[in-house]
Amino acid sequence: MQQTLPKPKVRNSNLELYRIIVMLAIVAHHYVVNSGLMSLMDADPMNPKSVFLYLVGMWGKTGINCFVLITGYFMCKSEITLRKFLKLLLEIEFYNIVIHLVFVACGYIDFSRSSFLWLLFPVHGISDGFVSCYMVFFLFIPFLNVLIRHLNRKQHITLIMLCVGIYSLFNWMPGVEVTSNDSIWFCILYIISSYLRLYPIKKDGSVGFWSRMTMFSLLIAMTSVYALLYLARYGVHLGAYATIGWPSAPLALFVSICVFMFFKDLNIKQSKIINTVGGGRSPFYSFMPTAIPCVNGFGETCVIM
Repeated sequence: MQQTLPKPKVRNSNLELYRIIVMLAIVAHHYVVNSGLMSLMDADPMNPKSVFLYLVGMWGKTGINCFVLITGYFMCKSEITLRKFLKLLLEIEFYNIVIHLVFVACGYIDFSRSSFLWLLFPVHGISDGFVSCYMVFFLFIPFLNVLIRHLNRKQHITLIMLCVGIYSLFNWMPGVEVTSNDSIWFCILYIISSYLRLYPIKKDGSVGFWSRMTMFSLLIAMTSVYALLYLARYGVHLGAYATIGWPSAPLALFVSICVFMFFKDLNIKQSKIINTVGGGRSPFYSFMPTAIPCVNGFGETCVIM
């Protein structure tokens, strides 16, 4: 009996292009924020060069939302296994150790036994830091799937409204303090994207509609940052990224959903180049797009998503 070989999985070029664009936006954000340019930009915020850099570097937190949305959209109908978790963990450790040793060899940081052993722990706290927060969130995915499958549509949308109201809208209001972290927010994004997968919303699949919504959301976001820079010129310092500078900001959520909905159904010709670049091996391969090892301001090896 002739055995039929399984067909290789075809990557969708529209989603790979989405991943590439979002990754470039995140890299640009880290370049602007961590390159030492911020002090010069803050000194003259309305200088055309400063405005350009602010606008180029404003999409980092929105990009994180974009990646978690695509994770939830596909993983809500999949299963997390121990093998997948260990694969993710070992790949993170590989990048941590190799990049750390490269920095030591180049003289960028000094080698110490304690710092090297510290690299072996994937979670260094969940108050901030993407890798730690994502690893904790990853462990919640099987339980989130159980929750999602036992909710009806009304319960699902009510849960979304409750979570977004507390952790996004309330968190943005002056004088209202909401204690949270990225792991909690990633779980909320997962619930949102799973709803988009299970219960298609109005205009779902309408590329024309979502292209207009994407352009509108990007324009509103850039206008808000420009307005904050204009106020800073007259001594009102609210922060250049006050409207979009953290993942749970309402504007960051709005932009990321519009961008995801646009690329999700974008019909483009399959491209081997796009699929190769977008599907590169990384610590988040099969769950998220290419991640980039880096070194943070304290000389610790980390991963930029």
